[in-house]
Amino acid sequence: MKNLFVYGSLMYPAVWRRLVRRRYPSHPARLRGYRRFRVKGETYPGLLRARGGVVSGVVYLGVRQRDLTRLDRFEGHCYRRVPVRVEVDGLGRQPAEVYLFRPGQRRRLSTSEWDEETFARKGLQRFLTAYSGF
Repeated sequence: MKNLFVYGSLMYPAVWRRLVRRRYPSHPARLRGYRRFRVKGETYPGLLRARGGVVSGVVYLGVRQRDLTRLDRFEGHCYRRVPVRVEVDGLGRQPAEVYLFRPGQRRRLSTSEWDEETFARKGLQRFLTAYSGF
């Protein structure tokens, strides 16, 4: 079992629940030393290391391997799951894993940072429709 920090579409319960049936405790969290960028032509982001960057998200605690395997398939070949330490509200720094954009896929990222408010307003429904069959 591992903690998983999510920073894009998986932060939204409507997306998470389509992929993961089990209930896991979750908390707001921050990941320092990274930034998230829009993936060109998509509504979701990719994460890159970036000095001075801070990304807000959610950490799910104690995620089982079966669910991680399902999430790995969902994230696909552009991402790899890597260990990090996140700042969790009320719990301090905690070990977790995060989906980092693979170096060979970086050309697919725009130079614009991904905005979660815009995603919630304009992209979430489009995302749910596009990925309804997963």
